[in-house]
Amino acid sequence: MKTFYLYISTDANRRHLQPGITNDIIGIQQQLQDPTNAGMFSSAVLNRIVYIESFASEREAERRYQELCGLGRMVRERLVRRNNPNWLSLGLPLPGLNPTKKAVVFA
Repeated sequence: MKTFYLYISTDANRRHLQPGITNDIIGIQQQLQDPTNAGMFSSAVLNRIVYIESFASEREAERRYQELCGLGRMVRERLVRRNNPNWLSLGLPLPGLNPTKKAVVFA
């Protein structure tokens, strides 16, 4: 049985919050961090996943996606801040990246 993921990705300045649905969260993370696919999702360079929810069925994930798309930016931002206050990337460390690099966040 597949697990479906609802995620919210953002850019380095937290200006754009883009929700999406996938059943391959690692594949999406690789696409976000690949510099050759910089404009794949929108005009912004979305480079990290800051929020993830998992669902057992695609129908549940789609319903939650529609709900998030209908909400305003402030509500989505509160959702991210409640679960990830420092807006750190929730994805797994990928090969070729420096996992010991520390993030400095000014909130």
